[in-house]
Amino acid sequence: MCYNIAGLAYRKLKEAIRGDASPEEIEELEQIYEHLKTIYHEGETQYFKSGFSFPFVTVFLEIDGRLTVDFLRWGMVPFYTKGSMEAQKIRSMTLNARGETIFERASFKGPAKYRRCIVVLDGFYEYFHYKGKKYPFFISLKDDKPITLGGLWDEWTDRDTGELHRTVSIVTTEGNELMKKIHNNPKAKGPRMPLIIPPEKHEEWIQTKFQSKEDIDRIKQMILPFDESQMEYFPVAQLIGKIGVGNTADAREAVDYEVLRDLEWVYRV
Repeated sequence: MCYNIAGLAYRKLKEAIRGDASPEEIEELEQIYEHLKTIYHEGETQYFKSGFSFPFVTVFLEIDGRLTVDFLRWGMVPFYTKGSMEAQKIRSMTLNARGETIFERASFKGPAKYRRCIVVLDGFYEYFHYKGKKYPFFISLKDDKPITLGGLWDEWTDRDTGELHRTVSIVTTEGNELMKKIHNNPKAKGPRMPLIIPPEKHEEWIQTKFQSKEDIDRIKQMILPFDESQMEYFPVAQLIGKIGVGNTADAREAVDYEVLRDLEWVYRV
């Protein structure tokens, strides 16, 4: 699921070398790249990971006034969390943050003001419900571009171990016309989609400083459905269960479900 963070760090390093970055900035990026290259999931390629396994995801964030790249656990644990048992319970409820209420909910309002970030993925999966069954779709951007999502991050210290943890939640927004077709779960409160932040808005999303109501309005104005014409999608094999393909390359292969052939909008293999 998540974009190769070491590869991403290398790309940022090459851009810095070609650009006008200072020697100090280049040295810092070199150190980040070498560090991430050695520890990134012990070489495991991520094709599919359930959010409830709380995987690491690639994140651009600002720490102490400097932009950096790191990977954080998906499932945000607020700073005020008392212990690991409470953290386990909370993070299963904070995988996503509903964009319309991030400045209201206790878990999210601090990060929404001061700790926004960009989460980088190859794509994401969503289930389409049809005739009593559900079929997974892989959704990505055209031209193999990584998807960059609006996120919120926080850090908390485990009082039992003293260990500092940084974790992240992905912001969601109203679904666009494509997601209205795919995300049709009858139990859901309307179609939703992750908040896709285009590259030209990355710095604005991360670095807008909260000083007044106008700053909140500026952030809220970025929480919009993404242009579906820039997205591509196709049904894939079942991901979980007895016949699930799990975290394998098969999770990215288009599948021709006979029952879906009558739907004109569904991709044909």
